[in-house]
Amino acid sequence: MHKYQNIIDQCDQATRSVSALLDESQLNDALDYINKFDEWKLGLEFVIDWLVEGGAKVSDMQYQLFHLAFESMNCTNDSRLLQLKLLCDPA
Repeated sequence: MHKYQNIIDQCDQATRSVSALLDESQLNDALDYINKFDEWKLGLEFVIDWLVEGGAKVSDMQYQLFHLAFESMNCTNDSRLLQLKLLCDPA
């Protein structure tokens, strides 16, 4: 088991929660950063950038998964997390 498996799992789960909002290559690239290259934060940052660029709406549950992933890396003050919060659909 990887020393940072909890972080990897949190990031993987957050990314997969928005898989329907990404194209296949974006999803695969992000999951590679997270699962193969140990670049967990970079993978999440790319996902958020793609969501922002695409004008996607995310649910509160999806946002919470990203928040937990950033929290697992001690990065809850990351500006991209705020950008993602702004994409939350109030419905």
